[in-house]
Amino acid sequence: MKFPARAINVSAQTRRLDIDNRISLRYYYRIADSLLRQ
Repeated sequence: MKFPARAINVSAQTRRLDIDNRISLRYYYRIADSLLRQ
């Protein structure tokens, strides 16, 4: 398996999201999925 020549910095590519504990984890996965599809 070949690795990319350059490491991907995920934290530099993503926005920081504050977690609201009133929202279930399932909805966070749905939100994350929709953000990744954009």
